[in-house]
Amino acid sequence: MTRADAEQRAKEYLAGARLLHSLSVAKLAARFGAALGEDEDALYIAGALHDIAKQKPLSEQRALAERWCAEEGLPLPNNSAIYHAPASAWIVRHELNLADARIARAVARHAAGGRDMTRFEECVYAADYLDPARPFAAQAAVWPLLAVDFDEALLAMCRQTIQCVMEKRGILDPASPDYHNALVERLGKSGRTIDNLQITI
Repeated sequence: MTRADAEQRAKEYLAGARLLHSLSVAKLAARFGAALGEDEDALYIAGALHDIAKQKPLSEQRALAERWCAEEGLPLPNNSAIYHAPASAWIVRHELNLADARIARAVARHAAGGRDMTRFEECVYAADYLDPARPFAAQAAVWPLLAVDFDEALLAMCRQTIQCVMEKRGILDPASPDYHNALVERLGKSGRTIDNLQITI
């Protein structure tokens, strides 16, 4: 699948602000990939497709998410707001027949994160959070961290996401605190290298 193919498929599933968000995430994910030595084209595709189940009815999102989780041996997310992530991954794998496992997994994990996130997956996670087409106040505290340490920026994103869910008295999916803990452990390791980014918008 090419970038143009991914854009076309996104347009078949999404419209309006959701489509604009997805294409913007695609561009930013590819830019993160370029800075971090990851596959830019694959990240663009993952970004374009990361929300393709989002505009389906919630009942259909849940059904598709259940299929993905059954295949992967994972529990269904306990927050219906993130059903769209594994549901979109199922579409990527089975409706779009995209064989690249990196893309499907990044799509599945973009909303809640997870303990064993790869850099590829984190590029999509970060691009979704920092999408300049969907600005919100908390992003401002994260952008300066990218010039210092990508992991520090990821930790700030994860913390802010958890805080937002808690402030809304929402259900916190266990994958998010697991990701938080993994990032804290990663940052605490002696001798770790710092991934500096020079990304501006």
